[in-house]
Amino acid sequence: MLQSNFVDFDDSKSTLQNVVQKILSSGKITAAERLWFHHIVSTDVTFDAEMMNKVRQVFDRLRMGLIKVVD
Repeated sequence: MLQSNFVDFDDSKSTLQNVVQKILSSGKITAAERLWFHHIVSTDVTFDAEMMNKVRQVFDRLRMGLIKVVD
């Protein structure tokens, strides 16, 4: 389990939903969140179509530089 200063990361889908919403609304992600995010989407957890769309949005925005990695 990875932890940052303000988010306790467990492998629950509700936590993923909260983190994705925070990232998309703020345009920022911490290094710890980014690591956890990559880990959680590479596991065998299945997501519904809506969540997969939001996950793709985060990765696309990271790649385009629209989400800033902060510490």
